[in-house]
Amino acid sequence: MRSRVGIIATVVIFIMATLSYFEFDKGVERFFWAHRMSAWSHFFHEISFLGKSEYYLIPSLMLYYMYKNRDSQIATKSIYLFWSVALGGIAVWVVKIVAGRFRPGHLIHDGHYGFDYFHVVHDLTSFPSGHSATVFGVATALWLIFRKGWVWLFGFAFLIALSRMVVVRHFPSDVLVGSLIGVWVSYLIYEYKFKEEW
Repeated sequence: MRSRVGIIATVVIFIMATLSYFEFDKGVERFFWAHRMSAWSHFFHEISFLGKSEYYLIPSLMLYYMYKNRDSQIATKSIYLFWSVALGGIAVWVVKIVAGRFRPGHLIHDGHYGFDYFHVVHDLTSFPSGHSATVFGVATALWLIFRKGWVWLFGFAFLIALSRMVVVRHFPSDVLVGSLIGVWVSYLIYEYKFKEEW
């Protein structure tokens, strides 16, 4: 039943991302660019850094090494969080390089929009959003570990993912697919490796 719901949700999100690419991405990012000096825009600029993977990779790895010989439960949960973020990040970067999507700045400044496949240049790695994958991967992992606080966890993830659009670094479709990758990677790692560990 869970897998069926997950597949349906995945299909719906892909449809939303495709629709956004053709109908909404340009308008949304032009709107945020036009309002980049607003107070709420500054707020999102301030919190956007919380989607960086190193803020979760380093502490989780440190916890693992601190507790691997003292508390197997903490160590296992820490390394699960580490692999959720790390493998989610790898998956995102593979897609980024293949896709080669122009970032919103190109749309704003020179009108370029779409994909120019197989690039590692930063300005051509918009799709999907790495920050979104990270925070939704973390939210999923922490929810699976603690089984509570999902509103706060996913509310936080939503804000950080939204910030990537507000700061004009990603389109809505980038954020949708990045978030989906983060959730799926965390869930699959838990389901096939860590489910029986605690």
